Amino acid sequence: MSGLTVNDDLTTAVQSTNMRAEIQRTWRRFSAQEVEALIDNQDLVCKLSKKYRLDHFQAKQIVEDFARGRHL
Repeated sequence: MSGLTVNDDLTTAVQSTNMRAEIQRTWRRFSAQEVEALIDNQDLVCKLSKKYRLDHFQAKQIVEDFARGRHL
């Protein structure tokens, strides 16, 4: 048994949804479909780097600061 409860799963899902909404508000160049398709924070780093022409390290720092320990 994993130790996770239904409430833990629900909390994680809500946090992911809230984070996706924040991504859409923060980086408006992403379409709703692109935000929904993001797999994880590393995927956000790669997409942010490409879309905003940022160095990978810079994009990683921005995502880490933005996420504050949260995960997609």
